[in-house]
Amino acid sequence: MKCRKNTWKCFAFLKPETISFHIEAAANPILLIHRLKNYGIKPSLALNPATPIEDILPYLAEVDQILLMTVPTGFAGQAFRKETLEKLCELKNILAQRNLHPLIEVDGNINTQTISWMKEVMPDIFVLGTSALFQGGDANSYQERIRTVRQAVNAYKSDF
Repeated sequence: MKCRKNTWKCFAFLKPETISFHIEAAANPILLIHRLKNYGIKPSLALNPATPIEDILPYLAEVDQILLMTVPTGFAGQAFRKETLEKLCELKNILAQRNLHPLIEVDGNINTQTISWMKEVMPDIFVLGTSALFQGGDANSYQERIRTVRQAVNAYKSDF
């Protein structure tokens, strides 16, 4: 299958539940959203730290999920950008005002410390990668690191 123009089709045959795409990568975001839905795939908008929330406002009612990047995409190990916390809060307020309920996912240097910074505006999904699972140099096993992160999330979620 040739996938250069319609990259999403390369993944559609796998029957994923959700496909996230960066708003900047779509020539016609609403068309892509509708095509994903026609394939039974939940559309998710990805938002880089530098991308203004205003860029996704026209599409909020059409998506099932929003992926808020807390670091620019491209490589692992970047520092969490604290200014994205304001963006997360703004996004939650906009969704509440519009009575919309897409899942909110965060990705980029997610660990127990950065999770604690989000306790007031807890997202629905955390993406764990290199910073949470494979760095630190301590003797904790992969399973122990996951358990630690899960405990941190559950501690803050119980506040809601």
